Amino acid sequence: MWEGAVTRAASCLFGAVLATTLCAPVARAQDQDGGWRFEVTPYLWAPGASGDVAVRNRSASVDATFADVVEKSDTLLGAFADFEASNGRWSVFVSPAYMDIASDENATVGPLTLRAELDADLVFLEFGGAYRVSSWQGGGVRGTPSGGHLDLIVGARYTDLETEIDLEVAGLPPGFAGAREVSDRKDWIDPLIGGRIRLRLSERWVMALRGDAGGFGVGSDLSLAGNAVVGYELEMFGRDAIVFGGYRALYQDYDDGSGASRFEWDMTLHGPVVGFNLQF
Repeated sequence: MWEGAVTRAASCLFGAVLATTLCAPVARAQDQDGGWRFEVTPYLWAPGASGDVAVRNRSASVDATFADVVEKSDTLLGAFADFEASNGRWSVFVSPAYMDIASDENATVGPLTLRAELDADLVFLEFGGAYRVSSWQGGGVRGTPSGGHLDLIVGARYTDLETEIDLEVAGLPPGFAGAREVSDRKDWIDPLIGGRIRLRLSERWVMALRGDAGGFGVGSDLSLAGNAVVGYELEMFGRDAIVFGGYRALYQDYDDGSGASRFEWDMTLHGPVVGFNLQF
């Protein structure tokens, strides 16, 4: 199942890289006049998962740490990146991501033992714009706003989700079927609004906070995302860069259909994140 998701993730990532490559000459030309800047931020996210999933009215509850996900996933292949172009107070961004979430849970009902195995392939594509509403001085260096800045974010998050649930029942009499496999694929777009703030902690240490809310019944009923990272400024590949680590969380409450066709994804993904930010 994950091969198709990998293909979709690669397509999203290729599209983002291509867009950045095509825009780069224009941005460099305008940098001399209008002050264009680019930022590329590859990162790794190691999420656990908790929540409820229903596929064709077959349900499973998930409470898995990152270690559980690693143990059960078919692959650890992932692609995560943010691409951003800014000029003055305005900026635009696109952020493709892919992950594979797998877990299994056991439950006992009378003499029966139920085992639900979940495998979910997720492709995200987030895009939008930001406007700097405030910046302040505080003794910073290296060409960034010296104390910190606050941005307002407006955009959308596209989700492509392919989910499979394997239900196995132990303890049934001989001759009774004890296994059932169901799968489905859904995609939706959530509008989102949020904010982000970057603070300078010292000459080279910075902190970045970001949060957004979305869905509002357009795609999912509700989507919430947030992350907090601490970074260290240095030079990488001849460019200003920030190496960072922190924590990221994403909650989505999406449902579609009813009865035998009911689909539900009420899930929180959360875990540590590491990466680097390259500026040019």
